[in-house]
Amino acid sequence: MFVRLFRGSLFLGLALAATGCGKSAPAAVVQAEPATRASMTAEAFFAECIADSAEAAKKFAGGSVEVAGVVQSIEATLSGESFVSLGVPESPAGVVCYTKDKNLRGRLIPGQTVKLRGKYPETQEGVTLVECVVVEMGEHGAIVRTAETLADEFGSDKLARERLADRYMVVTGVISGRTGGDENEPIHLVLAGGKGVRIDCGFSPFDRGGSQDLKPGRTVRVVGKFWADETSDECICLRMCSIAADEL
Repeated sequence: MFVRLFRGSLFLGLALAATGCGKSAPAAVVQAEPATRASMTAEAFFAECIADSAEAAKKFAGGSVEVAGVVQSIEATLSGESFVSLGVPESPAGVVCYTKDKNLRGRLIPGQTVKLRGKYPETQEGVTLVECVVVEMGEHGAIVRTAETLADEFGSDKLARERLADRYMVVTGVISGRTGGDENEPIHLVLAGGKGVRIDCGFSPFDRGGSQDLKPGRTVRVVGKFWADETSDECICLRMCSIAADEL
């Protein structure tokens, strides 16, 4: 009996040795996050890059940079890559931060204070960071309404259009209709406001902000800019829209 067990153990050990089983698995290689080279305001980062680009490359290349500032605009490239511009008085473009976040419009709103962490690019065009992530967000300051309360507000306040002009809004409502969605065609989601008023939410064809798969009957929260020029008594228009993230 003992011999039989011994032989079985021996054969098992040889088999494990031959296949490599029983050995410690090689440790997984974990790629370390690049060290943070600096944490500063967008204005300070912009000033250093403009003052001496070669020196800035030496200082920031190969690591992460954190920049804090006020969101000036949120856009997307033709390929769908989102970027946020942090305002700098000396430059209309500011500090441009590219990100892989597909719903950046749904998380940030112009005028909001934010801190971003990104990498200094190998080649600078203007003053930019790439592969950025959101580190901290301040209060967004957008107007928050349901589709019904927004419709009521316009019905009872004749100055609402002027008062809300160019303001960003977060509106919750039920999708009653949808148009567009073909290549290079904007998507429009229509929210039921009641009393014959609808909320028309227009999404960019290059930055559809999570609107692609949404269908009538679903409740959504949309963030967008109130567009006074296209708003009428029957239709309240929001443009540059995205599906609002949970943190808004």
